[in-house]
Amino acid sequence: MPASVPLRLWKASVGNACTYIPRVDDKVFYFPAGHSELSSSPIDIASEEPPVSAATAATVHCQIVEVQLLADSDTDEAFYRILLQPCPYRGPISKPSSAVTPPPPPPPEEEAISEVSWFSKVLTQSDAHNGGGYSVPRACAESLFPPLNYADDTPLQTLSVTDMHGTVWEFRHIFRGNPKRHLLTTGWSRFVTGKSLTKEDSVVFMKVKEELFVGIRRRRRMGELRGRDEVVNTMRKAWAGGMFEVTYYPRKGTSEFVVGADAVERVLRERWAPGVRVKMAVEMEDSRKIWVHGCVSSVDFQKFPWRMLHFPNTSSGNGTTKDLEELPENLSGTPSPLDNSTSKNNNSKDLKDPSNGGSPSTSSNHKKPTTIRLFGNDIQVNPDKEDHNNKKN
Repeated sequence: MPASVPLRLWKASVGNACTYIPRVDDKVFYFPAGHSELSSSPIDIASEEPPVSAATAATVHCQIVEVQLLADSDTDEAFYRILLQPCPYRGPISKPSSAVTPPPPPPPEEEAISEVSWFSKVLTQSDAHNGGGYSVPRACAESLFPPLNYADDTPLQTLSVTDMHGTVWEFRHIFRGNPKRHLLTTGWSRFVTGKSLTKEDSVVFMKVKEELFVGIRRRRRMGELRGRDEVVNTMRKAWAGGMFEVTYYPRKGTSEFVVGADAVERVLRERWAPGVRVKMAVEMEDSRKIWVHGCVSSVDFQKFPWRMLHFPNTSSGNGTTKDLEELPENLSGTPSPLDNSTSKNNNSKDLKDPSNGGSPSTSSNHKKPTTIRLFGNDIQVNPDKEDHNNKKN
């Protein structure tokens, strides 16, 4: 059975992959179109003849009744399971606003997140080899592990680390080699075998007070598909106003289809149009961050609001093309702290506006830069304004 995980450990295990952490009594929007993307076969929502208007079929306003933050019994991956009750929406989704409303203060349980120190590392072939050891980054060893006595000929200690299911693993932590480095030796192979770790999975070491925990992030891939009937039945329950349950794995590469109501309302107040400039922070597979600069190429209001924003394609260094049109519109109004993971990079790429002869557009309806969130990524609307203000200051 999945194990229940405390919020602070669950959040550290997920990192920045989860834009929204659900809470009981929160008002949210459920996006059937996003949920349909998990179906094992295509779903034409219009053909399902929902007993509601097209607008209501696209977004279902709900209140969260129950939240379970869990760890998968087979993979240790963090996920949530929530119970939702559709409820009437008392106001328009989109309304003009001359000022950005500041986000509410975090609830007490989320303040505890700051008590967790953590460090993640993508496993190398050597790390994931059964019979080998784990090369501990120096920053991880010095910030999370108890200090070694470097006066000893061979500094070493035994670490007791608890996984997300409450199982305690013991590792021998040693400082040796030429040049000397931190290693986990005895006990590591058993952990690799027990968790079926492979190259490019990530291990997350966490410390709460003086207690050590370990979580696992599997190599990012598209989520496991669900049966078509299961997804359609969930949609129909939502459209009919009955309680329904959804499960979401943040790090499986699928789009969040339950989004906080305030976040949806806030982003739809923006005047999205071709040429609106954005600067987007994208988290890479190895937790590096790169900035992508560019502008909206088109807005498809027929898809309102799911996947209505389109961005031009950009070529990566190896000649492949990353289609930014596939980024879903899961948005909120404030940035969140970046992961304190193994490495960060301020690399940047430029996106060109195809509607302006391939040159970046300077047109914008925004009077000042606004920071929002898109699929867990920081996006700044009209970043040129901020750059100009910084130069003046």
